[in-house]
Amino acid sequence: MITFLTHNHLEIRLAKQPLKADKVVGATRSTTISKLLLYKGMPMPKDFDKRVNETNKKLAIATASSRKTNSVELNRTVNFVNFTQPPYTDGDLGKMEAAGRKNLAVRTGITVRKQFAFGKGSKLIIELNESDKLDKDEGEQAEAIEKLTNQYIDLLKKIADLDEKVELVEHMTGPFYWQLMLFGRGAVVKIYEDEDLEAKEYIAIRKLMPINTRRLGLNILNNQNNMEFEGVYIDGNAIDRLSLIYGTFQDVQISPYTEHYGYSPIEPILTIAQAHNVATEEDIPEILKSAWLKAIMFIVNTAGLNSTEATAQIQTIIDAINPGKYVGVNTEVKEAIPLDLDPNYEGIMKMVDGMETKIFKTLGVPQFLVQSEAIANMATANKSAALFLDGPVAQDQLQMSNLLWKQWYEPLLRRELEVNKDEQVDDDPQKDFETLPFKIKRVWDKATVEEFNELSSA
Repeated sequence: MITFLTHNHLEIRLAKQPLKADKVVGATRSTTISKLLLYKGMPMPKDFDKRVNETNKKLAIATASSRKTNSVELNRTVNFVNFTQPPYTDGDLGKMEAAGRKNLAVRTGITVRKQFAFGKGSKLIIELNESDKLDKDEGEQAEAIEKLTNQYIDLLKKIADLDEKVELVEHMTGPFYWQLMLFGRGAVVKIYEDEDLEAKEYIAIRKLMPINTRRLGLNILNNQNNMEFEGVYIDGNAIDRLSLIYGTFQDVQISPYTEHYGYSPIEPILTIAQAHNVATEEDIPEILKSAWLKAIMFIVNTAGLNSTEATAQIQTIIDAINPGKYVGVNTEVKEAIPLDLDPNYEGIMKMVDGMETKIFKTLGVPQFLVQSEAIANMATANKSAALFLDGPVAQDQLQMSNLLWKQWYEPLLRRELEVNKDEQVDDDPQKDFETLPFKIKRVWDKATVEEFNELSSA
């Protein structure tokens, strides 16, 4: 008997144009707010009602009974099941956040990997379906793609303009990518225009809003459709997958019931990152502060003094010490014994470097690229560059390209070509949808080994 399944009837909502308010009055100044998005269940700021000017229009918040509000709109209902179990606790996510914010090696590794994956720019292309490639050689495929590109060039330009308008590339390769690398999953919310939401026209998408992964709650899986991903809770509100671009890193379900969560690539090095932070933020500064000279133990004659007087006299001597300067005291110092604590600077720095090496290797970044003392010979450098570019970099590019096709370009293409254009509002999980005549992909240029080595030696 399965006891962990709890069936629910859930309303899933699409994010709309953010709510507009005039002013929110703070403790010391007035701040004008032009856009404000509220989700159902989102904790209101403390004393929020007192800070809202009551003369202005009231704020509308979505509720389970409301068909349409100023913040979200009921899109559809699904029967879902509480089936998933997040792989990480909030404490785990806090450690991942700290690693991304405070650890220079982690930040450097992710930054370098992101730059080589997405730094050279991208373009929109038309790609043939796999079935259309079977009876064509490479030349025929190229000819077919050129013909389709010329035929649909206006459509490509229209979609490219939308991408630029909503800053798709910037959001996906910036905040979204960092969420994947730190937490294993990420989400970007599509904000729709008020007046065009009913028609579900793609041009009605007003903007994109990246969401910090720590705001994401449980995934929503449809128990009538093979546990398909239907949405995710954001700030306590169930947000439809059709209002999201949602992605995961290594969604391989190592732990049970972790479907559609993904795993953080920095999880294996969290302990190392914490130890590295302690070494660089606490240990090394303390060594530089107190262990750069030998310590001295003074033996002071305190005969005839009580405990308080003796302590005060010893403290007076210690306070008078100024390294490298003459010191005079009117108290008898019987002996000053230098204490060589012999801090192992070389060993500590070697240990820190070893931690950084493990961090860079886990993130797949070539060591000689980020640690100047680890520069290899040219043959080894070329091999490392090729493995990096054809491995982690190519993986990141392919994952991003496929994700955007399924959750961004395919819905747009269906709407424009009117091929199952209502798929996004259809509640029948068994319905088969017609295959599109081609795909639209965003692809990123990849650096060559020669360019890689030029950048690494610059």
